[in-house]
Amino acid sequence: MTKKGWAWYLTLGIFYLGLATLIFSFYSRSLQVRTFHSDEETEAVFEGNDWVTWKDTPKGVVVTNVHPLPLYKPIDKDRLRIGDRLLSMDYTTITQAEVVDNITKSSRPGYIFIARVERTDPTNLSVETREPLIRNGFRLTFSFNQFAAYWHIISWVVGIGAFVSLVMLVILLPIIRGSIRDYLPLLGIVITALLFFMLQLLHHVYLIVESDLVSTGFEKVFILIYCLLLFMYGGYYFYFKSESKNILFVLPSVLAGGYLLYNFYDIIFVSGELKYFHDIIENYSALYFLMHVLTGVVLYLEDNWKVRAMRRLVGLMVIAGVSLLGIWYYFLPHPSAVINKEHIFFLLNLLLFFPLINATFLQLQFGKVSLVVTQTLQYMVAFLVSVILYLLVIQLFDYTQPNIQYRRLLEFVTFVILVVVLRLIYVSNENRLSKYFVSSQQEKLSRFKSFIARIPQYTSSRILRKDLVEQLTEFFNAEVVHLWWKGDAPDSSAEQAHHEKQESIYGQLTRQLTVWSKTKEISPFRLTNDLEKYVLNSPYTLISPITVDKDDYALLLLGKKKRGVYNLSDLELISQLIQQTQLTLNVLQLITREKELIQQTYEANLTALRSQINPHFLFNTLNSITYLVHESPDLAEEAVEKLAFIFRYTLRMSSQNFVSVSSEMSLISTYLDLEKIRFGERLDIHIEIDPAVKDIQIPAFILSTLVENCVKHGISKIMGKGLISIEAFKEEGFMVCEVIDNGPGIDLSRIHKSTGLSNSIARLENIYEIKNLLYFENTGNGTLVRLKIPLVDTPQIS
Repeated sequence: MTKKGWAWYLTLGIFYLGLATLIFSFYSRSLQVRTFHSDEETEAVFEGNDWVTWKDTPKGVVVTNVHPLPLYKPIDKDRLRIGDRLLSMDYTTITQAEVVDNITKSSRPGYIFIARVERTDPTNLSVETREPLIRNGFRLTFSFNQFAAYWHIISWVVGIGAFVSLVMLVILLPIIRGSIRDYLPLLGIVITALLFFMLQLLHHVYLIVESDLVSTGFEKVFILIYCLLLFMYGGYYFYFKSESKNILFVLPSVLAGGYLLYNFYDIIFVSGELKYFHDIIENYSALYFLMHVLTGVVLYLEDNWKVRAMRRLVGLMVIAGVSLLGIWYYFLPHPSAVINKEHIFFLLNLLLFFPLINATFLQLQFGKVSLVVTQTLQYMVAFLVSVILYLLVIQLFDYTQPNIQYRRLLEFVTFVILVVVLRLIYVSNENRLSKYFVSSQQEKLSRFKSFIARIPQYTSSRILRKDLVEQLTEFFNAEVVHLWWKGDAPDSSAEQAHHEKQESIYGQLTRQLTVWSKTKEISPFRLTNDLEKYVLNSPYTLISPITVDKDDYALLLLGKKKRGVYNLSDLELISQLIQQTQLTLNVLQLITREKELIQQTYEANLTALRSQINPHFLFNTLNSITYLVHESPDLAEEAVEKLAFIFRYTLRMSSQNFVSVSSEMSLISTYLDLEKIRFGERLDIHIEIDPAVKDIQIPAFILSTLVENCVKHGISKIMGKGLISIEAFKEEGFMVCEVIDNGPGIDLSRIHKSTGLSNSIARLENIYEIKNLLYFENTGNGTLVRLKIPLVDTPQIS
């Protein structure tokens, strides 16, 4: 746990002072209300309301909305309906809606009005007169007087809230099962939010079906449980956002909440004074909740904002502003003239979502984000489909069997059967339907997982390291991605200092078998003080070690994402990537050692080649020179000079691994000139070299070996006229050289049995780390050999 600053403790102190003020204020208001001694004094303080919205129209005063509230209960079953035109109330003719409002507000709560209304039957348009009885009511807690539409909006709000809470709980439980203790505050927020919203939803449904709430006492129980859950909801959020591990620091909240709940219980069930305390219970419950939510947010900002001065200033301003607003609204006279309480209460109902959404998604952003998004989308679609399906079932029964016995039960059974059928259809076609729930991020995830699966196919550690950085940068959209490798030599003294620190970081991470992250939800591990300051001041937010062996290791350093943060899913992907990389690098290390042995064998063979020219070629050339001494002394002298050039070239290049194409072609041209002396008119030579490739570096003697093989196993095996064709050119990032002869053709099965050719193949793979650079083809009219040299900087051979 990070050390808290003075501003954090100051905020907490102001919060405790606010709780004490809240308790004192409630005590004072309770005493004030209990001093009322008569109905007249009560009526002077508490207004009545008939819970009906009246509106002036050309036809007269018409009912535009009827509240589904318990205190709006007609004495008989003939209650008011929307569209009824009011003729009179208590036998007084009514011509304006304002008159109705004045009558209901001036009458005592509980008074029964006799209304006379005119109602139009929508089926036959007949008009009839009814006389419903209307009971005037108190302002009911957790409801609305003047804005009846708010009640219907909140019905949907709490329904969605209950559903979202359930979805969060379903998704959260599998994620936190490994460390449930650390997630208890978050789990408390989600569970209390679920119960809270379900309780509200039950309340609204209970009212809509018009159960007798007064006789059952449901309203009383509802208010007490509502307050209990609201207190727990705000308390859990406060504890979660404060990031404190000490449970005692919420003790004042528990004591304050316990005191209020005890008094609420006494008011509701013991003294039976609920009608006098509706507003007070509502106001102080809301204040308790808001104090915890706002203080929790401020404590979080105090502890996590980078700019300390700014976060302290904002925190103190928020606390001061909320405190002054509360004092002004609850302690100064008649604030309701400026602020409408129903608007405030409506905003509070919307604010009830904030702790749930904020706390859950703030935490889940470090968890299975793609899982959360995908599953939530699936659940939401399933929920909407179920609602539409249920409405269709109701319409179907209304149309076909409107008066059938046990209709509700049949509707429910039909609905369940249809849901099961749809579920079976979805399961059987899940592969085709699930793509509609896949986001672009999941498509990127699929490509990234494919890259991880391809890692074992790499044959070059250099290319693998390069592709690792590219893939990580593309997938995470990180500001910076760096792969520090122990073997990389530092360029300067500053680089050397970084090099040493990174070695120390690697040592600490590997000893603890963990990763380092600026976000404690990803990894709580912290380095030693000097290294912790070093990484906190760096652009990196996540550091993970890569181990090949004790002498070969690395650090993967990731900067922050341009969007979002690293989460547990990302950490899991990085872990898979590192595991595959470590295994592949281990294999490549073994392959490298094998290549070194092959290289050593090749170098030995090359040394032998350089120290002794092919004896067959030497004997054949000397025999030709002996013959030419008598027949053509000038030609014999030229042949001796060419043979001497080959000896000098071989000795001069004995220490060189690479030569230019033009230098190699000089050797080959001289060699073919000597062979032409031997074969005479039986040998034709065609050489065509693109000037653009003359300076390209290629392995020494690689081409001469191929040409010599064509002469030895091709031209010398035929009786007729022979042809040697050599062409060199550029093609798609390679220098390509094609050597063609018109001999009997090569036996492809004997390529790897030939010491010269097998050494050439192994040598090319070892140098360029690419396979199939040497290609052989039996054309039917001879042999085609195709050599490809990558157009890269000359590789370094150790």
